Amino acid sequence: MKKIILWALLAVLMSGPSYAAPKPLTLEMLLMEAEENNASVQAARELWLGAAKIPKLAGALPDPKVLVVVPLQSVETRGGPIQGKASVSQAIPFPGKRGAAARAASFEAGMAEQGYRAVVFEVRAHA
Repeated sequence: MKKIILWALLAVLMSGPSYAAPKPLTLEMLLMEAEENNASVQAARELWLGAAKIPKLAGALPDPKVLVVVPLQSVETRGGPIQGKASVSQAIPFPGKRGAAARAASFEAGMAEQGYRAVVFEVRAHA
């Protein structure tokens, strides 16, 4: 009985740790980790993604306006009773203004992208 327990204990001790060896770290893995977890990189990325959506909005027509007037009380005038009225209006900008605004916003989005890339390069250089 003692021999069995001794052999079992010896077998357990000889087997060593049962965990797998960790993956070796590479420079590219460390740089990717630095990019993903750096607050400056995340802020620059969000700024770029937000700026990339603006050109589509800048080239759109302004919102239309709807006006509805309903009197609270019936009012009699010489021309008859006043009734409610409704109107819809749409501002139309001077030709070329929307396109120019969209191009300007597109250039700003490009600058935001270059700012993001500059922050990534700076983080990679200091990592």
